[in-house]
Parts: sequence; structure tokens; C-alpha cells
Amino acid sequence: MIRKLVALFLLLICASAIGQTVNSTERQDRSNVYNESFVQCLNYLKNGEVKLPDSIYIESDYKLTNRLIPRIGKTRLIILPDSTLAKRVKKADKAVIVYRLFPLAYQNKKFNITIIPFGVRYDKELKELRYTNSGGYLIVFDFEKGYFKFNRIIYNGI
Repeated sequence: MIRKLVALFLLLICASAIGQTVNSTERQDRSNVYNESFVQCLNYLKNGEVKLPDSIYIESDYKLTNRLIPRIGKTRLIILPDSTLAKRVKKADKAVIVYRLFPLAYQNKKFNITIIPFGVRYDKELKELRYTNSGGYLIVFDFEKGYFKFNRIIYNGI
């Protein structure tokens, strides 16, 4: 009985350590699953013949966006904290497109990350930011031999 408890305890410790490593966003390169998600999302848009902008704005989330690479190809990734976002939107004549990154999730034996672009504008009457979106991107990964392997992108649009 004691051997079984010790074995179970050691198994839980090992599983816990592996889980923390897998979900890490510490590297600032393409081995970071969040960076790879943006790379794949931009490739998806480019292959759909969408003209990629020089810069894209990403809503700041210190747990997810602190290790994003600053550039993918010719496109700069600009992280906007809430205060900067509000200032930028108030100055703009039209809606500013801001991407929101969601945490790594596990569903149907696959890992996925959701990226949703929002059109953000300032409503002068209500004196608040207004967010609208027409869909998002689900970037799906397999997990093989300790690594995330890109599987596909699912666009959920209106």
C-alpha cells in the first residue's frame, strides 16, 4: 500500500512538472506556442490573399503576450496596454483592429489557441471603447513527443 502511494505521489510530481514546461511561454522564438499561433494565423491570412498590415496591435495580457516576438516577416506585433489602447483609439478616425490572444486550451484530444480580432472604436456619446468582432481563429496543435505540432486553423466567422 505504501509503495502504491509513493508511486502515485512521484507520478503526480512528474506530471505536474511536465505540464508546467508544456504550457510555458518563456521563450521568445517560434518554439513558444503563442508565437507559432500568430505565425500560422498571419500565414493563413496571407494565403487567403489578405494584404497583411505593416503592424498589428495585440491587447496586452502579461501572462500571454510578454514573450511574443516583435516581428513576423514584415509585420510588427505591437502589444498595447489598456491605457495606450484607449489613447490610440480616441485619436483614430475609424476603428482600430486589435487582436486578443486567449490561453492555451485542451479540447477533443488537441491543444488550441484562440485569436480574435476586434474592431475597437471610441463612442463619444457614451465615452467608452466599443468592441465589435466578426469571428476568430482557432489554431489547433497536436502534441507529439514533447512538442506542439501545428495541425490546422479553423476560422469561425459570421
